[in-house]
Amino acid sequence: GSPQRTLEVSVVLPESGLTRTYLGERVEDTFPLLWAEGDKVSLNGVASSPVSASDAGKRACPFIFRGSVKAPFNILYPATEHSDKVVFPMVQNYTADSFDPAAFPMYASCNEYTDATMRHLGTLLGFQFTATDGIESSLKQLIVMSIDGNTLSGTFNLEKDENGGFTGDFAGAEGATTATLDFPEGGLALSEVPVTAWISVPAGEYPKG
Repeated sequence: GSPQRTLEVSVVLPESGLTRTYLGERVEDTFPLLWAEGDKVSLNGVASSPVSASDAGKRACPFIFRGSVKAPFNILYPATEHSDKVVFPMVQNYTADSFDPAAFPMYASCNEYTDATMRHLGTLLGFQFTATDGIESSLKQLIVMSIDGNTLSGTFNLEKDENGGFTGDFAGAEGATTATLDFPEGGLALSEVPVTAWISVPAGEYPKG
């Protein structure tokens, strides 16, 4: 048979903010946005090749897709078999000095496949903890709840414009009004040195919290 078609797309992370697959060292008030080895994105529901060791730590990486894909090119991170849905897990896993990469989806839409810049679909909330003098303590779980009743975890449908590209808004969601961050078994021991825990929630307005 004929050889399978391949498509290469250069996917670029945003310049600023806390959108990335792992947090680099802070530069003034921002963190570098960098790809990590093994990261994958999906293009119209087709998963890409993983980020190689040589491309890890870069802001822009080439991703290879096998198969026939037509414009508009809708890209999602993490890679998913769904072309227009993303998931904010009900339970996220604590990652030291960073966040759970599976819990912070991003998107990009374009009509040309030469390059695409990812955009935020989530917001990172940072909570800083320290131990009280003389009291041994640890963190086992952090739960965030929406007073407004907004969905914070579950499956979110993505809105599309008249051309079929993502608008960056959600078109409905099914899930829970809470998001949970789990710490390692036995808990995360606290000390006088502050520890920051990051938890991801869908981007949006939360007037009451």
